Parts: sequence; structure tokens; C-alpha cells
Amino acid sequence: MYDAGMKRASGKLFIAIAGWALVVIGTVGLFLPPFPALLVLAIGLAMLARQSPRVRLVVGRLARRYPRLGAALDKARAKQAR
Repeated sequence: MYDAGMKRASGKLFIAIAGWALVVIGTVGLFLPPFPALLVLAIGLAMLARQSPRVRLVVGRLARRYPRLGAALDKARAKQAR
């Protein structure tokens, strides 16, 4: 019924929607004290960086500016590659 191209497109759409939703929730969470907003923002940006060259550039700049963040991203990419 579904071909591989349609599955791939729907998967990309799901990741894009979920990534933007997490970025919006993380941004709102910056104003809520007990909410782990930075974690949610990082996860959303990581999801979007897989598809968007512009977001990938921003994440790369953040990783260079904050080495601990860069190390955490490298670790997450290594786990994902397994």
C-alpha cells in the first residue's frame, strides 16, 4: 500500500513536527522554574539538525562555543550510530 518513499517522507515530517514542538515547549519552559527547558531545547534541536542544514549550523556553533555540549552531542551521535 505505501511505498518506501512515502514512508521516508512521513518519517521526516514526523521528526520535523516533533522537533519543532520540543523547541516551542522548551522555549516556553524557559519561563517555568521547575521545567528542564534546556534539555528539551537540546533534544528538539538535535532532532531538527538531522534534516535542516541551517539548524545543523547553529548546533555546530553551539557545540564549538560550549565544549561540554559538543562532547554530549558527540556521545549521543555515537550511540545513535550503533
